[in-house]
Amino acid sequence: MSVAGYVLPDAWGKDFEVAGVLIADDRERELVVGNVAEHPELLGLCRRKVTATGWLAARDGRLLFTVRDFAVVDAAE
Repeated sequence: MSVAGYVLPDAWGKDFEVAGVLIADDRERELVVGNVAEHPELLGLCRRKVTATGWLAARDGRLLFTVRDFAVVDAAE
């Protein structure tokens, strides 16, 4: 599936650095990126708009998104 939305922090490390992210899509769903270790550059894209493709599954009451690939949509400010 394909989604477009904003990357937002979802988890923090011991030094309060962003350790996990979600994509808040245009339908206001929060898709937790389940494979952020494969795409660590997403951690530095908080509050940036992206398009992404991948697979969606429900786990523990949350939507888990496995990212295959992504592209930044907005220009860097």
